[in-house]
Amino acid sequence: SYRNSPQVLPKIFVATDDCSVIQEFRELEPTWTFVSECDDERHSVDSGFSYQDAKDWGKEKRESHFDKFFVEIYALATAKVFIGVPYTNVAWWVFFLRPGFRHSFILLDKQEGTADSDIYDNW
Repeated sequence: SYRNSPQVLPKIFVATDDCSVIQEFRELEPTWTFVSECDDERHSVDSGFSYQDAKDWGKEKRESHFDKFFVEIYALATAKVFIGVPYTNVAWWVFFLRPGFRHSFILLDKQEGTADSDIYDNW
């Protein structure tokens, strides 16, 4: 466990559409390193993705959103381990970009007793 091994401090990339969680993570585990596109001031105000809001975005906001989206997908697809939730488009993009790493694709927030493979084998 990382908590019991102070010499091994994790570096964790966090992809999220709600940038407010990054500060919470840093406060909960101040010795860990959390890296995120949310640290880019263009994204720091993001508080969740909404299709309804997207229609009102200008060119700069739309480009900023897609810059963040593709950086996150690349980082997650090349990570040693992916931990995510099964109900996001980002999770499924990453899943399909990690064909040789099914053993390190871990889904959270699924029905109790459901294996990850029960969810992604249906794709």
